[in-house]
Amino acid sequence: TNVTASGNVTGDEYVGGVVGYADSGVISDSHGSVTVNATNSVGGLVGQGWSNAAIRESVATGSVNASGSWAGGLVGDIYGDSSIKNSMASGNVTGSGDVGGLIGYSEGVVTNATAAGTVSGSDNDVGGLIGYTASGELANVTAFGDVSGKANDVGGLVGDNSVTVTNATASGNVSGEYDEIGGLVGNNSGLVTNVAASGTVTGDDEVGGLIGDDDASVVRNATASGNVTGDTEAGGLIGV
Repeated sequence: TNVTASGNVTGDEYVGGVVGYADSGVISDSHGSVTVNATNSVGGLVGQGWSNAAIRESVATGSVNASGSWAGGLVGDIYGDSSIKNSMASGNVTGSGDVGGLIGYSEGVVTNATAAGTVSGSDNDVGGLIGYTASGELANVTAFGDVSGKANDVGGLVGDNSVTVTNATASGNVSGEYDEIGGLVGNNSGLVTNVAASGTVTGDDEVGGLIGDDDASVVRNATASGNVTGDTEAGGLIGV
């Protein structure tokens, strides 16, 4: 609680600006102003959160650079009912797959969270807030940064989403070289309610101002206002 780290951290796996690997426990009121360079599970505050790890009222401002996967501005990846609340990340994030402005890969509950950095990935699942949400929930979340990906599933908020998303906005421009590119979510199979996206969206196929590819899920109270450019299956709100 109430700790700060600054400088540079370099490693291989499970590398964070403040904590490398968090197995349960609570991290609160903590600040990482660290440039982090590693391979996998790389985060501006925590590399990997496991087994009910909780992050509260914490901030990461340094850039995160991963040569591999699971890179996030705050946390690289979280599992086992871990949670993040009232926290933000503002550093730029680069990686391969599962890359996000806040979290690279999430199986946790994320509420009242913000990501503001630019995000770029060379493989699938790249998002302004989270690269890939496999389970858990997202509520009251925002992403401001531009997002670019060189493969599939690129979104202004989430690259590939499988969970309920409520009260969410994304304002960054989104570009992807292949399919399932969306201003909010690239590929979606979760319930999405009270959401908005305002950035421009550019991709190849399955390109949408809000969602690129919506897999028979439910979308309610949603708006998209950015320009959309794609080859086939492109829509102002949903590509397909």
